[in-house]
Amino acid sequence: MKVDVLLYLETLLQDSGRQTARVTQNGIDVLKVSLSGLGRAGGTAITEICCVPVAFNGSQRQLLQIFTTFAADLDADKLDAEAAAFNELNLTLTCGFVGIYRKLRQAYHKYTILLSADENTAFRQATEALDMTLGAVNGIFDRAVIIADGNV
Repeated sequence: MKVDVLLYLETLLQDSGRQTARVTQNGIDVLKVSLSGLGRAGGTAITEICCVPVAFNGSQRQLLQIFTTFAADLDADKLDAEAAAFNELNLTLTCGFVGIYRKLRQAYHKYTILLSADENTAFRQATEALDMTLGAVNGIFDRAVIIADGNV
């Protein structure tokens, strides 16, 4: 099912005019999507979507994970203040959360959902998750970039 869900989302994204690429990382297929026109500033970000196999209630299921990196090379001296500001921003999100990957000094949004074992339901869930994520990222983009720039 994981390839089918990614193929389905890839088709939806390409039909909406977005550039996509498929890669395999650590044995997991990842769909990369270039987002543009985000927020009032019309900014850009990269979204990575994958399905991770998990055991749930004795059966194999898939976790759909959507990561969007919207800022890189954050100032190492400001990471704690930025993390605190992102925690406050998280209180306003409709889905997912914003965090900092300290190792690479990147700011990101992450949303994860357990997909149904029923393929049709999983496709609907994946579409809704993608729509919600894109809306959330677009809605917070300007503020998140301001925070990532160290203006907390």
